[in-house]
Amino acid sequence: MSGADAKLAFNADTSATGITVDNLIMTVFNGTTAIGSFSLPSPVTFSAAQVAAEQGNGNGVFVFGLNAAEQLQFNTILAMTGSADFRVGLNSTLGCGPSAPAGCLVTNDGPDTYLGIVNPVPAPVVGAGLPALLSGLLGMVGLARYRRKRRIV
Repeated sequence: MSGADAKLAFNADTSATGITVDNLIMTVFNGTTAIGSFSLPSPVTFSAAQVAAEQGNGNGVFVFGLNAAEQLQFNTILAMTGSADFRVGLNSTLGCGPSAPAGCLVTNDGPDTYLGIVNPVPAPVVGAGLPALLSGLLGMVGLARYRRKRRIV
């Protein structure tokens, strides 16, 4: 795992409008002490068409990742002693807060949700299925021979 793998997925459950993510802050904690914090540089507005194309848990999400400098900072945090016990907190403001850009869009229903993505899904290993199949087949043949010998004795 590395900072490149740390991502937040945003599921906008809004109908007939877009939505603005005015503020998004991810903070890493060691107990109650903040170790590092990562935030959007500016608000992000998704159009109604973008939200309609991504709407619904399991149907699609908008993914936020860390930039190169934040990835290095995250990697430094991961290298700290005890990092396996660190926790992540999230703070987000949706809609038109004080720093919202012109043309911002409020959420008109809900629930809008975030999902943490921190571990990449391993890609399949090419050819892994054939060796496993052959091993299983040879094991079954060996077991059948053993049983046959055991019955004869």
